[in-house]
Amino acid sequence: MQRLVWCICLLCMCGMARGQTDYEYIYWFDGDDSSIKTIKASGNQLHLDTDVSHLNGELHTLTMQVRDEEGVLSPPETRMFMLFN
Repeated sequence: MQRLVWCICLLCMCGMARGQTDYEYIYWFDGDDSSIKTIKASGNQLHLDTDVSHLNGELHTLTMQVRDEEGVLSPPETRMFMLFN
């Protein structure tokens, strides 16, 4: 039983250490990849404050990719949203 508890603790610590790496988040709106913006963050949570004043009240898309420390890009993930005044 003690061995199982130690194994679980070690696995949790490995997950915590992995979550402390730096990531680069790349995003753009409405398929316009000429306006790509990049931000850096560490950990597994991201708070994105971006200027959307240039967008009107229609349906829009936000596409995002993540680049890790080794420069590997994730597949692009796209979400739709609508702005209301």
